[in-house]
Amino acid sequence: MRAPSKLNASQEMFRDLYDFAPVGYLSLNRGGAICRINSSGAGLLGMERILLINRRFASFVADEDRPIFDALLAGIFESKEKAACEVTLLNVEGSQIIVMIEAMLSKDEKECHVVLEDITERKKMDVALRKSERKYRTIFENTGTPMVIADENTIIHEINSEFEHLFGYSRNELVGCSWEKLVLKEDLERLMGYHEQRSIDPEAGPRNY
Repeated sequence: MRAPSKLNASQEMFRDLYDFAPVGYLSLNRGGAICRINSSGAGLLGMERILLINRRFASFVADEDRPIFDALLAGIFESKEKAACEVTLLNVEGSQIIVMIEAMLSKDEKECHVVLEDITERKKMDVALRKSERKYRTIFENTGTPMVIADENTIIHEINSEFEHLFGYSRNELVGCSWEKLVLKEDLERLMGYHEQRSIDPEAGPRNY
């Protein structure tokens, strides 16, 4: 009698892991209809689980992304290879979310198992980061002052156009090189001394020289 008890406990644990996973799990048939879906998946689509069964998942995909999803689903059943894509979903409340879809074919090849991960905030952060980078680039290029960015090993990673104009080197000539090549030999030992001091203590050594 212990074996069935252990089996039931194992099945219950699996159901809990499936139902309350932090990402959406669902299974689709060849026509793209939802066969099963967990609580997180239903939450992403904004509907009760029971109302989602037999509903086509593509109906929640934004029109512009539907060809991407259709191609992924068809490819899963044809190639039997795992695949992934990003699409925008429109839930019943009208909210838009961006999800990463990872899909694979079931062992009996009758269903497509899908993992849905909400990456909306990540995408917003990416957009904000790109805006910040563009703003920084604009300031860096238009400051009117020659500027160079180098790491602790003296390797140059970026220069602006004013720096190119002043020293007569192009960006391609300097990026990846040490700034030592720009310093006169009689000054190099002194500047390297300052650099070593500041590498130990950022407040050590003169800031202007």
